[in-house]
Amino acid sequence: MMKNLTIKSRLALVIGFLSLLLIGIGSIGLASLNTANGSLRSLYEDRVLPMGRLNLVAKFMDATRIAMAESMYSSMSTIAAEIDQIDKRVQEENAILDSYLASNLSPEEKQLANRFIDARKKYAAEGLKPVLSALRVLDTDKAADIMKGPMRQHYAQVQAAIDALYKHQAKTAKGEFESGQALYVVVRNVSVIAMAVGIGFAVFMGIWLVRGFVRPLADAIQVARRISAGDLSQKIEVRTRNEVGNLFQSLKDMNESLSRTVGQVRTGSETMDVAAREIAAGNADLSSRTESQAGSLEETASSMEELTSTVKQNADNA
Repeated sequence: MMKNLTIKSRLALVIGFLSLLLIGIGSIGLASLNTANGSLRSLYEDRVLPMGRLNLVAKFMDATRIAMAESMYSSMSTIAAEIDQIDKRVQEENAILDSYLASNLSPEEKQLANRFIDARKKYAAEGLKPVLSALRVLDTDKAADIMKGPMRQHYAQVQAAIDALYKHQAKTAKGEFESGQALYVVVRNVSVIAMAVGIGFAVFMGIWLVRGFVRPLADAIQVARRISAGDLSQKIEVRTRNEVGNLFQSLKDMNESLSRTVGQVRTGSETMDVAAREIAAGNADLSSRTESQAGSLEETASSMEELTSTVKQNADNA
């Protein structure tokens, strides 16, 4: 059945398959690019920005501790302004922390964030606020005791909670990176396989087209050359029903028609030769008869002359 496919059908099959292959590879590429873009966006929005905010929160907390420690040695005229600056920094810290909590947190990360919030609340309630209250009344000894005691203990818990968030962010980012690498390997392998299949199909279709059309056309050229050289004895076989088969059928019909025409011409020539020979034989017979009759006439004329001479002699004698 395949060998009877027309040239149009074969070319449509080849172009259709290669087009589908191109669409498939392009779709895979676009899908992988979309996935990679989504991974990069998630890495930036869900990992880089949150880690940056957490880092800012940690820096603000360290800066607040340093500022409170320095305020213990400030004068009465400046300590109020320094405490107001610390309050302002704490408010900025709270705003940054709220923006972090508003981001897309995974369930595990949200649980770790809640632990951090609880630790920070205890740190603020039992450490930060009591120290600020003591500083406002210039009770530096009490402030120092709180900073060395409850505030240091709660800060260690806060630091442990924020370190857990850092580790989770790094672990999640590593997992996303490995997922991206796995996707890259899959896309690469699929693309290589698709290209190999495409190349194999192209080679197969090339061989198929050569065998289906190029070789038969070369055979048809040889048949036509033998016909043009006068060889009408060759046997032409029609093996397909496509354009090439129609070409061979036309050559076969032409060869048979020329054979019949040559046969008819040969028969007519033989008939004319026989007729020419018969005419030539008739002419020879006619010529022979004519010569015989001419001889008889000559003999008759001679006899008449002798008779005339005899009559004259008799007349003279009389």
